[in-house]
Amino acid sequence: MAKIIAGRFDTADAANNAHVALVGERVDSNDICAFYVNPAGEHAAFPIGGDQDVDAGTRKTHAGAAVGAAIGGAVGVAAGLAASAGAAATAAAGGVGAYTGSLVGALHKTGMKPNTARSQPVRRAGMLVAVRVDSDDAGEELVKQVLRHTGARDIEWADGVWRNGEWVDFDATASPRLVDTTAAR
Repeated sequence: MAKIIAGRFDTADAANNAHVALVGERVDSNDICAFYVNPAGEHAAFPIGGDQDVDAGTRKTHAGAAVGAAIGGAVGVAAGLAASAGAAATAAAGGVGAYTGSLVGALHKTGMKPNTARSQPVRRAGMLVAVRVDSDDAGEELVKQVLRHTGARDIEWADGVWRNGEWVDFDATASPRLVDTTAAR
């Protein structure tokens, strides 16, 4: 495993400037690679696209929707009959009740609270300049300093496989282990 320090840049030109600055500091070009990271959700990690696995809370929503639809539909029909509405109005009330009940039942089964924040940071889109560093702290600090100076937005570190000048096991869906972030986004 290689120790890797990477910085995110907003543009390819900024990433290129970082590459040039790193080479100017005598970092070997074979220890630097740059690539674009897509926005979260757009990494096509699954056969049908996307990169987010199914939330465990959604696995029982179909049962909640079915129960909610049955209860809501029965309440709607009962309300229509109690109001002495015609057959069409009673059927419409049953349909509205079933729809509302299915939605409430499905949401109830997710167990999610509104505005639930993700506990792990999400890797932001942009150009990533990755640098394989030696185990000595001096090389790591030099790379971080150059990335900061050239405008890296987020600086992260990772252990990864480096082969032929590339970070071959990079996982865009993994949460970055941030060393530095900048206030500007």
